[in-house]
Amino acid sequence: MVQKNVFFTCIYRNPSSENNLHDKINEFGVNLHNTLENIKGKNPYVNIVIGDFNAKNTIWWGDISDYPGEVISDVTTSHGLHEIISQPTHFYPGKTPSCIDLIFCSQPNLLSDSGVLPSLLPQCHHDVIHAKIDLNVKLPPPHKRSMWDYKNADVTSIRESLSLIDWGRCIQNRDPFNQVEFLTDAILNVFSSFCPNRSITWMTN
Repeated sequence: MVQKNVFFTCIYRNPSSENNLHDKINEFGVNLHNTLENIKGKNPYVNIVIGDFNAKNTIWWGDISDYPGEVISDVTTSHGLHEIISQPTHFYPGKTPSCIDLIFCSQPNLLSDSGVLPSLLPQCHHDVIHAKIDLNVKLPPPHKRSMWDYKNADVTSIRESLSLIDWGRCIQNRDPFNQVEFLTDAILNVFSSFCPNRSITWMTN
């Protein structure tokens, strides 16, 4: 059984006048960065950050970026998080709709059916953001590899065989990719003849 760490963080950034001072926004950015660094240290399979950030950025949606949106975008981008909501989520009377309710994910390919649903409460100005995540961890398929018994290799024969190859003539009319391919094949052929080896199928448990 494969066990993976999944982290889910829910955030609310208070939009009060005090919290919109640059010092407070920078402090929020530092705290967010430290949280993401701590999660990174746990080697997560996937990291999801969701919440009401009360911040705007044209990268997410709309034509306005504010300072909180720039700070949050910089921090999340530096940690490899992708924002997946790309439509307005906040509708306040007398104000332009905005996208301030966000979902960030380190592996957006695991998320599906993401989007926005109408608010359940008429007095709430926020729509509901949602996404499905596939946590079915798939094992890599079996693959073959060669096992070499270097201890019992015929080193003398290997050296003699390699010295008989006119390397310069064999690669002079090849492009760099074909040169590498020839060198690899030639060396493997020699070792296959004078070094005991076997092919096994490698499976992840």
